[in-house]
Amino acid sequence: MDHPKGNRQLIPGQVGGFREGAGRPEVEIDWEQFEDMCHIQCTQSEIASVLKIHRETLANRAIDHYGEPDFSTIYKRFSEGGKKSLRRNQFHMSSTNCSMDIWLGKQCL
Repeated sequence: MDHPKGNRQLIPGQVGGFREGAGRPEVEIDWEQFEDMCHIQCTQSEIASVLKIHRETLANRAIDHYGEPDFSTIYKRFSEGGKKSLRRNQFHMSSTNCSMDIWLGKQCL
């Protein structure tokens, strides 16, 4: 069988002149760690750096894993928990810290 780009021969099991499965193997992503990092408001670049993958690879793999249309939807879902946790800690702290109590009063009222 002739190769479409010249007189090279295609080898059975090859696609486009390359062996199937060629290339770098997929890196396993710890999705719990990913969710925890979103929770503490890490950026997409910071998460990708810790997981040792490219930022775009992280976005594509997250979309595939969670089945959402885009990365920002996924990130928002998990980062909301971090805001809730921070708010809870601030309210708890306001019972013993006058400055926090005043600041929360200005923010909320």
